[in-house]
Amino acid sequence: MNFGEMKAEVRTRLNELTANYWSDQDIEDALNEGLDEISDATEWFERMTTITFWSGRTYLDARSTLSDTFLAPKRCINNQTGKWMEPSHVRNQDARQRQWEKVSTEPEQFFMRGIWWLGFYPKPKADSGSMRLYFSSLPAPMSLDDDEPEFPSEYHMGIVDYALYDLMAQDAETKKALIFWQEYSGYETGLKQYVQQRTTADGVGQFRG
Repeated sequence: MNFGEMKAEVRTRLNELTANYWSDQDIEDALNEGLDEISDATEWFERMTTITFWSGRTYLDARSTLSDTFLAPKRCINNQTGKWMEPSHVRNQDARQRQWEKVSTEPEQFFMRGIWWLGFYPKPKADSGSMRLYFSSLPAPMSLDDDEPEFPSEYHMGIVDYALYDLMAQDAETKKALIFWQEYSGYETGLKQYVQQRTTADGVGQFRG
């Protein structure tokens, strides 16, 4: 289902085929908010980038290195060793030794500290190294009528249900809004399960937030 078909479906289900009450922009905004919501909840959209290690730096600010649509790291490979880095957690490092942040050699693990700080253990020993980072992100908003979400089409109707929920909530139609939210939630759950199955099939350790 593309963006144009979604907009038409929303108008049909609102029983309003003209923009007398809800403008085209209102509907487009609600649909793109639905795309963001289901993307944030399921992390279906992944991107890859190459990041240069900085000597002696344990942490990297994702805000300055990645786009503002970054959600979470998924997989990392150290380009020097050719090995996948193990996902970890700050608690694991704290339990390892008191001064683990001073250990410097080829990074073997990655973790998040707070929302934006991507950490490595051990910290890089030289500026010449790099890694490939696969991370989940929000997709670009839909703008053209033939734009279409890249996840399986059987979950596209979830974006329509979210848009209807959002518009009904704006109109203080709480009971109707909750019905559409329940419908949307089913699609979100289904897509989340699809993404988890896809991740399991990859057979590579994934970061869990």
